[in-house]
Amino acid sequence: MIDISGKSFVELVQNALDTFMLNFSMDAMVYIRYKEEGPQICFDTKQVILREADVETITKYFSDHRAGFVTSKLKKNYMEYNRIISLFGVTQICSMVCLPYYTDEKLNGVFIAYILMKDNWNAPRTKFMLDESDLEFFNLVLLQLQNAIEKLEKEEHIKRINSRLEKLAITDYLTGLYNRDGFYQTIKSWVEEHITQDITFLYIDLDNFKFYNDTFGHAAGDRVLKEVADILCQVSEGNGFAARYGGDEFLISLKFVDKEKALAIGRRILEMIKERNGFADIIAQMTGKDVIGSRMIAGKMAPSGMIPKEKELSCSIGIAAMSGIAEDDAIAETISKADEVLYMIKHTTKGDVKYSD
Repeated sequence: MIDISGKSFVELVQNALDTFMLNFSMDAMVYIRYKEEGPQICFDTKQVILREADVETITKYFSDHRAGFVTSKLKKNYMEYNRIISLFGVTQICSMVCLPYYTDEKLNGVFIAYILMKDNWNAPRTKFMLDESDLEFFNLVLLQLQNAIEKLEKEEHIKRINSRLEKLAITDYLTGLYNRDGFYQTIKSWVEEHITQDITFLYIDLDNFKFYNDTFGHAAGDRVLKEVADILCQVSEGNGFAARYGGDEFLISLKFVDKEKALAIGRRILEMIKERNGFADIIAQMTGKDVIGSRMIAGKMAPSGMIPKEKELSCSIGIAAMSGIAEDDAIAETISKADEVLYMIKHTTKGDVKYSD
């Protein structure tokens, strides 16, 4: 049996076929694997140059001829396989073995190997002349490899599925940001992997979001949340990450403690949201109504469909930081401080950013 533990697909095929070539004095070998997207050359010895048309010829041949073959210069049937032999652009092939493999009546893979002519190619006790007695052994060895490949592919497929499920479990389905679980997992990894223990949290709560949901519908509200998430990703890129903490609340985590820099990022968020003019363009697109933001007609009477200035979407941001974070309690305490500052803003000015000293 071929051991697949700890091996990648490339390592498995490379090691097995390198050994096969060495033991049987093969000069060149090709392994073609058939996937849903089409044939793929998974192994070759760099001496083999196959064009796309050549691969198509091999595929057609073994779709019509299910049996493998072995032939050599001394065999009468040598020229019967010239359709395959000629593809390799080598006139001095001493022996060739070709083995197709099928899964559920479908061509799954093809192994092709050959030995070039040598000065003593027909000498007694040489390995250069292959015949049917070798075919059964070749088939057994390569069938084990084929089975090992299929087992490895199944394991890798399961790993990919599990990886996607794990990612889904920590990702907010609407915005694509980390959800609350993803937020805590990432922060803990920062601390445990010594990426940083100096962390600044920006606790962000949207102002007037309920007005958008109630007035324009939840689909429009969801679209606004996505737009806000994009803004938060932009400002945190390179410094940390953004997460949707719940509802219309977000957290940005920064890998440093710097009051002025954190406040500058908070102000940038306020400016970028303000520049969107209440996301009137998004609301108009989602509702099909002529909706405009108040700043577009400043000083004039508000027409029907305008988002009142006092109802335009903005956000309030509370900031707190802590150096040397090493425990969950310290993380929770720092977030709580940011939340306290946020609460104060929400019940006074709104649309502002403050730092918890």
